[in-house]
Amino acid sequence: MPGNENAPVRAAAEVEIGRPPQVGWKSGPGTIVSTLERVEVPNYIAWRGRTLTIDAYHEWWLEPRDGGTQVRTQESFSGLLARLLRRTLQKTLDRSLEDGLERLKREAERRSA
Repeated sequence: MPGNENAPVRAAAEVEIGRPPQVGWKSGPGTIVSTLERVEVPNYIAWRGRTLTIDAYHEWWLEPRDGGTQVRTQESFSGLLARLLRRTLQKTLDRSLEDGLERLKREAERRSA
């Protein structure tokens, strides 16, 4: 589940030969285990995550555009809790994606300054 801007986030990666990389992370009260599904450096990354009864799929596309980079992202939820809390999760997801894109923009601008 997406966290809010002030929620502490902690992550730990686990990689085993022959298995997709997994990252366990905590955002707010929930613990999420995400598995990298596909990575195409430097243009695309996708992963699946699970917390409680919610399954999430998240994709990022990075494309060169006008001397910079255009970033697109989308995430979808499924599962019992996702169906029961559909409207609330959608609002949280929308805010989380906007916040994530804004943070990525600030960091990219900071590094290129």
